[in-house]
Amino acid sequence: MRRQFIQMRSGLFLRAVVSFIGCQLISAGLLLSQQEDPAEKLLREIGQAVGAMPLQGLKDCSVVIENLNEEGVRAGLNERTLQRDVEGRLRGLGIRAVNADFSGRPYIYLKVHVSTLAGAGHIFFASLELHEMVTPKRDQSIVLGATTWHRIIQSGAAKNGLASKVSQALSVLFNDFRKDYSQLNTP
Repeated sequence: MRRQFIQMRSGLFLRAVVSFIGCQLISAGLLLSQQEDPAEKLLREIGQAVGAMPLQGLKDCSVVIENLNEEGVRAGLNERTLQRDVEGRLRGLGIRAVNADFSGRPYIYLKVHVSTLAGAGHIFFASLELHEMVTPKRDQSIVLGATTWHRIIQSGAAKNGLASKVSQALSVLFNDFRKDYSQLNTP
């Protein structure tokens, strides 16, 4: 009896250790997926060196949500809900969301792509970008559309938890946006 109890306790301990390590690996993976890409970091540093500050003075912008893929829609995501979520977060920063008219006005672009795992839930990435019209210093007659701010996050969700995980991912993306925006737009 004592031997069975010791084996049971050691089995529970082993499962607890494996669960703990697995959770730590998943957490580390999510943390790594949220870190700034080295190429993005280099571009940001170059932009700072030449005085490019894309979020400075941003008072209003349009919001464009890319069409969701079928898997995202089947899992319960809705473009209109994402649109309202993004517009609300912009208002919280004091940025007015206006109708998308593509007249050269800056716009926030959100893409969420979902892949379903067989019986295990979903993995997804969400990309948040600011698009603006820019003029190169070398030739002021040229006007181009460019992505001037960008972040991406990858994560996973249980079968029935995708909408809440996407909302959490948007919180992480907008936290980065808020920090960058606040640094350049201090009252």
